[in-house]
Amino acid sequence: MDYPSVPQGQLIYAIGDIHGRSDLLALLLDKIAADAAQGKEAKRRTLIFLGDYIDRGHDSRRVVDMLLGALPQGFDAHFLKGNHEAIMLDFLDDPSFLGQWLANGADATFRSYG
Repeated sequence: MDYPSVPQGQLIYAIGDIHGRSDLLALLLDKIAADAAQGKEAKRRTLIFLGDYIDRGHDSRRVVDMLLGALPQGFDAHFLKGNHEAIMLDFLDDPSFLGQWLANGADATFRSYG
């Protein structure tokens, strides 16, 4: 089996399913920064966030705040929309989606925003 390769001089970190766990996100970002520091020859460092930032965990608000401004220096960042963000956007367009969002952990997100 041939595995995809990363171009020389590039580090890519893919992060998925944070689900409101700002504590674990902070720990992971610290580990990524430490790992990247060991690869000093890397000319490009990229974080790819795979969605599902909100819901279920206790601190979706802080997760969003961290993603908007507390990422390690020297990284490009790309953000994909997960199904939890898609359900939230569905609700914002049509309140009848509230039940579906609540079934997927929206109550934790609501609590994190007060």
